[in-house]
Amino acid sequence: RWSPGPDVTLSAGGRWGRNGYLKENYGEPWAAGEWRFLENTTFSSAWGRYHQFPEGHQTTKNFGNPDLTALRAEHVVAGLQQKMTDGWSVNLELYRKRLWNLPVEDPVLNFVNGARGLARGVEFLVKKERTARWAGWFAVSQSHSTRLNERTGQKVNFSQDQPWVLNLVATRRVDQFYSVGLRAQYHSGAPDTPITGTFIDGTGRVRPVYG
Repeated sequence: RWSPGPDVTLSAGGRWGRNGYLKENYGEPWAAGEWRFLENTTFSSAWGRYHQFPEGHQTTKNFGNPDLTALRAEHVVAGLQQKMTDGWSVNLELYRKRLWNLPVEDPVLNFVNGARGLARGVEFLVKKERTARWAGWFAVSQSHSTRLNERTGQKVNFSQDQPWVLNLVATRRVDQFYSVGLRAQYHSGAPDTPITGTFIDGTGRVRPVYG
């Protein structure tokens, strides 16, 4: 962590790991920075690369493929924060997440690393720190997440994509021992593809027919 000036802070780091099951070595570097260019206004940004183990059944012998490699992801975030009086603050963040080495089904090997993904969005947050009895925050985010099968060229919305998410959290302190709270959430999505039937493929496996 390094501060070249009173209003600028830079930080960087990394992690090295080995996965014995997948027989993989990997590094995960990251970097971040903050710049307070006005008394109560701060710009921040961050970048990093990360890895994730595939789902358990995807690497199991016979049912999956033990030769799969870890999923890769690259995250980029940029934000702007404005502090106000009485504990209020406003924050705006934009992010982009790129994924690759995602597993897809294969008729011979069950699963192979053959897909890419992209998620990007923006979040607006209004927050109230506890300066008296009330505290809480409200956030609204808009995002979109897709997956691309590199073997077939098919691009679809991610099965858990939630384009709009709204969160509201509020607490009120009754006395020194008790407080009451409220939490509410709304989200759109997630897209669903119904299964309309089944068939048996050439290997004898039962496969779904999608709508």
